[in-house]
Amino acid sequence: MAIVRTLPTTLVLALTLVLPVGSTPVQVSCGAVLTGDTTLNQDLTCAADGLWIGADGVTLDCAGHTIFGVSGAFGTAGVHVSGASDVTIARCGVTGFRTAVLAENARGLQITETAILDNGSGIFCTGCPGANIQGNQLHRQFTQMNFTESPDTRILSNKFSAHPRGGSGVILRYSPRTSILHNSGPHGGAQILLDRCEDSNVEDNTFSGSATVWLIGSDRCLVTRNVLVRGTATLGSAGGLVGLTGTNDTLVAGNVLEGGLGILLIGDRLDLPAGGTTTGGADRNVIENNLIRDSDFGVLLFGASNNRVARNTLLSASNGITIARPRARQWRSRRRSDRPSHHRRPGQEEPLLEQPRRRHLCSRYPSRQRSDAGERQPLQGRRHAPHPSGLVRPRAGGGR
Repeated sequence: MAIVRTLPTTLVLALTLVLPVGSTPVQVSCGAVLTGDTTLNQDLTCAADGLWIGADGVTLDCAGHTIFGVSGAFGTAGVHVSGASDVTIARCGVTGFRTAVLAENARGLQITETAILDNGSGIFCTGCPGANIQGNQLHRQFTQMNFTESPDTRILSNKFSAHPRGGSGVILRYSPRTSILHNSGPHGGAQILLDRCEDSNVEDNTFSGSATVWLIGSDRCLVTRNVLVRGTATLGSAGGLVGLTGTNDTLVAGNVLEGGLGILLIGDRLDLPAGGTTTGGADRNVIENNLIRDSDFGVLLFGASNNRVARNTLLSASNGITIARPRARQWRSRRRSDRPSHHRRPGQEEPLLEQPRRRHLCSRYPSRQRSDAGERQPLQGRRHAPHPSGLVRPRAGGGR
């Protein structure tokens, strides 16, 4: 649903008011705090924040109207939800703000059929468990969505396009059981990042341009039936990539990856000198039935073990399937006897690294030193003989 409006010639001043409960179309002003269901009857143009929602169960229906931001200043938001549960934002247009929708501690937040265009970031949520983001258009934001500590989030059937200078991130951190399904991005795609989001699903998405899915420490996930193609719509994009870092027991199957890096499994395992390994790794994953075309790596397993790679089709992949292991970290014992005693201070257990000695100018020319009384010290111990011209003549052999 594309929402196209022209900016009004007059600026609606930012006011703060509390609206009564009701869903009849009403005229509101910028900065209004909504405590009941509200339907807009006109566009808003705001110099600071747009609207605040301050009560549980409120529905904001913009009825196709747009909330315009003028300055895009730091901290401004088109719609701000704080400490309110089961809030619904529907049929809105939000453009020109630092953040289109900013939510904190908003359980059950729903955003549907909303056009979020040309903001610094699109949807920014902290503490929004059970959020449902469905059927929206998010275009030309550096970060399209950012969720933190928001388990059971559902991101369904949204359309994305990247900012002209790159960036189209969909980022979730510490949000287990996330579902990212049936989204598309024909112009610039999306970079999906799941960090510590166990038991999540990324399925049936189609992205071109900077199209990546990267899982960090997110075990038992499904990454299936996605189409990820690297294009030329954005700058510095990797594209065509599925990456697992420190992620275990995950299925990557039925994906189409074209023109990118391929599938990367990267573990953080390092061999220890006494035997065994550090914790982490990318283990017990299944990589099967994927089509990888024009890839830089094909399938790369680095520091990963006990993975299954089967029935994948690799066309024009530079390296096919590569299995590598990081070099063991070199450990050296630094006992007190390892270095001469003059490199240690008395009673110090660990030796000090030798530092270059610094010589003060006065130590090189004793004649310039002064005693405590302010008089010049005698020239005993001077290492160079005086010259009649007043210059210092070095000794034979180049000594000082």
